[in-house]
Amino acid sequence: MTRIETLRSLQTRLREATGPDSELDKDISTALNHYDDSLVPWGGDLHPYDYTTDPDGLGACVALMRSVLPRWLFDIRQQHQDDFQARVYRRCLKRTPHDDVFASHRLATHATLLAIVSALIAIEEAKEKADV
Repeated sequence: MTRIETLRSLQTRLREATGPDSELDKDISTALNHYDDSLVPWGGDLHPYDYTTDPDGLGACVALMRSVLPRWLFDIRQQHQDDFQARVYRRCLKRTPHDDVFASHRLATHATLLAIVSALIAIEEAKEKADV
């Protein structure tokens, strides 16, 4: 499976997730490992990140975003009582506002993870386009 296929599969699973999922947390760490080697400690075992299972997991999600998407900024807004929208965007003078990436999910953690994965997909697609 290519990097972009792995990210798209992860994106689908995140969209369909309805709550905490330790297997999904493990797969997030595995899929994003190649973006940041610090996600895998010395022994090669994955950190037990609790992106979706920790009730306070938003901190872990923001730390992940800062790790795999340096220089991107984070904004989260609650639209309605169970409706969260996360926005991850890069502020860069050489780029246009079209770099903004939006993701929505009823859980703040999942919306944040979706935005991270969507941004990584956009980066991978741009690399593929540049290689053609």
